[in-house]
Amino acid sequence: MKYEDLDLIEKAQKDKKLFGLIYIKYFKKIYDYFWFRVGKSRSVAQELVQETFLRAFKNLGSFRRQSSSYFSYLLKISHNLLVNYYRKKDDAVSLDDIDDIPEHSKENLEGGLDAKVVLTKLDTLSPSYKEVLLLKYHHELSIAEIAQKLSKSPSAVKTLLHRARKEFKKNADADITTFV
Repeated sequence: MKYEDLDLIEKAQKDKKLFGLIYIKYFKKIYDYFWFRVGKSRSVAQELVQETFLRAFKNLGSFRRQSSSYFSYLLKISHNLLVNYYRKKDDAVSLDDIDDIPEHSKENLEGGLDAKVVLTKLDTLSPSYKEVLLLKYHHELSIAEIAQKLSKSPSAVKTLLHRARKEFKKNADADITTFV
């Protein structure tokens, strides 16, 4: 775990008001995690982000140093909330809010490819392929961090990532690494 994360957590455990620094540091990444997975719905993503940080705040006193980053810890909470969200949700995910693409996501795209095209192509993939590609290329997690988050072995993640890249390339007629 990064020293700065440990320092922030230790300070926030002593003074709960300092949890805001953790929130500021990770808000955008957690928001993006949800936004890409809930049909690009800003309101749903914001609600799930709030719940993620509320749970992290409630458990701050019992948090202990782990081998993974605090961001991975937040993603684990986020993943569990997302699973619960979809268990309760009856209707399918739509692309109604696709025009509402976060500006920093647009900036990450190279080669002049329209962000809508990439997002549309990602939505044609299975949920597991989409998730592993977003974790790797958008959230820039390592294979080990992805493995921990998905409760898979690193070799299983590598295989899943290889298959997801291959499927994306087939659907988009281009390699995803050229877009992110």
